[in-house]
Amino acid sequence: MISKKQQEHDKSDPKTWTDYQKKQVAKANKLARESLPIKGTLVENYLKEHRKIDLKTWPNDVRFHPNIYCAINKKSYPAMLLLGKDKAGNVQVVQATFLDQATNNKPEKLPVSKQTIGVISGAAVHLSLSMIRKKLIASMLNLTSQKALRLA
Repeated sequence: MISKKQQEHDKSDPKTWTDYQKKQVAKANKLARESLPIKGTLVENYLKEHRKIDLKTWPNDVRFHPNIYCAINKKSYPAMLLLGKDKAGNVQVVQATFLDQATNNKPEKLPVSKQTIGVISGAAVHLSLSMIRKKLIASMLNLTSQKALRLA
């Protein structure tokens, strides 16, 4: 059983959030609403070319945002967004990974290359297990067939 004191410090409970945290979650929701599916975007190119992740269907919690301002870098960038949601499926946090359109990669030599907006505690990015499982099986089968060819 959770004590009343523990409940008061539970950052995943919106009732305990400070005004600043509430504003951050509102900003995360705004960015999520403005974001787009990644098919055919800079994010898809980044994941395929630089992360070697190539899926036919992309998870809905991985998104593209064309223009996010970073106060520390004093510049706006296109970004890959990961949407962290609470148990009810509400966006609670986003992580923006800034990208360079010229290279389809993260920009080099930035003070900040990723930015988290919202409340992390109690949030999760939901990825389709079936997609991951299929990719893993295909990868394992490829390794097995390569190994078999070497042994033959």
